[in-house]
Amino acid sequence: MLKYTTNLYSRPSWNQRTKYQEVVKRFFAPSSPANKTEGLLGSSVVVTSVFPDDTASAAGVRTRFLLERLGQHARTTHGSFTFTNQQKNAADRGGSVILTTTDKEWNQLSSSTSTTGQQRVPMEQEYQQWIPNLMVEHLPMNRSHAVENFLLKHNTDKGIERIIFDRFYVEEAFSHAFWEGTSSALDNHKKPAMVLDMQDMHSLRHGRQEVVQKLDRAFGKERGREYDPLKHVIPEVMAYAPKVNGPGKDSDRLLRELASIHRCDMTLVCSPYEMDLLQREYGIPRDKLCLASFFVDHPSSIVGTSTVVDNGEAPKEHEETKFVFCGGFRHDPNVDAVQVLLKHVWPKLLSMSGRNILLAPLRFGAGIKGKILDAWMNGMPAITTPIGSEGIVQNKDDFGGAVCSTVHDFCESAIALMTNSDGCYSKAQTRGFHLLRKEFDKERNWDLLHQQLQSLQSDLTKRRQRDPVQALLWHQSLRSTKYFSKWIEEKETK
Repeated sequence: MLKYTTNLYSRPSWNQRTKYQEVVKRFFAPSSPANKTEGLLGSSVVVTSVFPDDTASAAGVRTRFLLERLGQHARTTHGSFTFTNQQKNAADRGGSVILTTTDKEWNQLSSSTSTTGQQRVPMEQEYQQWIPNLMVEHLPMNRSHAVENFLLKHNTDKGIERIIFDRFYVEEAFSHAFWEGTSSALDNHKKPAMVLDMQDMHSLRHGRQEVVQKLDRAFGKERGREYDPLKHVIPEVMAYAPKVNGPGKDSDRLLRELASIHRCDMTLVCSPYEMDLLQREYGIPRDKLCLASFFVDHPSSIVGTSTVVDNGEAPKEHEETKFVFCGGFRHDPNVDAVQVLLKHVWPKLLSMSGRNILLAPLRFGAGIKGKILDAWMNGMPAITTPIGSEGIVQNKDDFGGAVCSTVHDFCESAIALMTNSDGCYSKAQTRGFHLLRKEFDKERNWDLLHQQLQSLQSDLTKRRQRDPVQALLWHQSLRSTKYFSKWIEEKETK
């Protein structure tokens, strides 16, 4: 059986959400610090064009955790406003603010009807219940006065300490308004730190996709030659890196992304591979980068783990076993992987049954692949490609499953794991659990990020004084995105 899912927690429909909350809280709810007066970070503003829905993507899960922790460690001195317009004392409100940036996203967020027509609690209200220190506002694009009004409305004696932009194109659209607006709205307060959260390196992902498409077209023109969509693609994809003087969109995307990194004071990078690439290939200073990968619990504390650890025996007849693909189909790497799976892999595995395994024949992408971590957290080995394992392991023998570069090896690994050849299934489970603890431990990874954010805030003025590239990019002669935004504003408001 082959099952498709957007994630492996089997999350419910909206009308089942209340019953599900207690289960998910055991996984997502952060541990309260022993002393809430220690390690305070002040107020944060998170600007995003995609609301961090933890039922839709791994990026949503990661951002959701960051919001929880930012709110938990924030000083409770931010302005008083709520989802329902019922004013509360400022001491009851926290300092983590998320701003949606498109009308469509805001309408969906505020709606009591889901896209399938079901009645539901508006997502903004649900998130308030889960993250008490979170406040949500709509901030339209290309409206500089909206940012000015926001800063005037929510400035307090402590001020806003950081603006976090979710993805580089959001930074392009909004950073100039915050940079200039804080000068007037915050009076004598220092400008807040500007932080970019990359999620993944967009120029790398899109460039790799173009490599795959080019190779697919080339092999499609060669008649009579057997085509392996992994073997004939993976080596060139893994060797690819965007060039600053590359052709067409290759160079444009990269330069926009690098400019965004340089304009900001710090950039959160999800993958160690991309952390190294940004320094090695593009000369980004190490102190402008902060590794902020995924934040997961130990497998022993995750709901259901004890029921899926393999005991060496085949599943009983009444137990459903399946190959699984996990991912949302608005994401091109997932769409491509499913096409490879159906056409080249699944026909060879139709008759197999035995144990639950994630199949992820990814041919392009970037960042850490949340589907791999999802599988391991559910005690499920994963079979993927070097794209899927990138940033998780350097030696494929350490991977919790198998890393394959040909369709033949991919299918052979699936058969070996499904039949538990030489006990490989339980060994793969163990390696997956070990990697979750070693690389993605929630508390350790948050502590490292927390320390970096505190250091950034305490050293912000000196950092900016020794960063001439940032100063150059904020000079008016190099602010094309600012003036393009102002042109759109003038055009749309007349």
